[in-house]
Amino acid sequence: MVNKKAISPVVATALLLVVAVIAVVGFQGWFGGFITNMQSDADLTAQSTTGANEIDTAVKGAAGEIVVYVMNNGAVDVNSSVAISGCTAGGDSATVAAGSSEAFSLTSCSIVTGEKFTVVLSTDGQGSKQKTFVLN
Repeated sequence: MVNKKAISPVVATALLLVVAVIAVVGFQGWFGGFITNMQSDADLTAQSTTGANEIDTAVKGAAGEIVVYVMNNGAVDVNSSVAISGCTAGGDSATVAAGSSEAFSLTSCSIVTGEKFTVVLSTDGQGSKQKTFVLN
């Protein structure tokens, strides 16, 4: 009879466990990166097919009106309107072109210097956003 030597069953089991753990860790790393890239691609696609209007700033104009600047960081033109409580006129809707900004003039405002006021931006298909300012 020929005497052959082999590794013990305990060592073989330990080696299989080490290989399995390394495989799981490698798969988890790859899959985590894959999911992150997929989410990033989905975010970029969503942003490129919609407008991304933001209220940039609001200032007091030369004639006493409040001028609100709205930026469209998206890839498509978006129809928007602006309202401020305390102002009774202005803020008509306008189309904000992709990648540009639009000024909205609101007149007949009872807001005084140093007072806080909230601008409400309404955008077709995207709901509304609010931002609070102090009139300078």
